[in-house]
Amino acid sequence: MEETGLRVKKQELAGIYSDPNLTVTDSPLVHTGHYAQFLVVLFVVTEWEGRWSRPKRWTLGTGLTPEVLPSPMIKSHPIRVRDSFEFNGKVFVR
Repeated sequence: MEETGLRVKKQELAGIYSDPNLTVTDSPLVHTGHYAQFLVVLFVVTEWEGRWSRPKRWTLGTGLTPEVLPSPMIKSHPIRVRDSFEFNGKVFVR
C-alpha cells in the first residue's frame, strides 16, 4: 500500500532468501559495529484492489522484466525478480 497505493487481496509465498553472499551488509552497522544478515521473503500478488498511484522514487514501477533490470540495483534483487517471473507454485529457498 505504501509503495504503490494498491491493497493486496491474494498473495502466494514465492521465495525465502538469506544467502550470505547476497544478504550480508558490506560494512559493519554504525550503531553496533556488527555486520547484519537479512532474511527476505518474496510474495507473488495475484489479486489486488485500488489504483496504481505515482510510485515513490525508489519504487521500480511497472514494465520490469528479468531481461531489463534497472541499474544500479542492490545485488540481492535480480535473483528475486527472476524468481518472481519463474514462480510456478514451488517456493524458492536461496
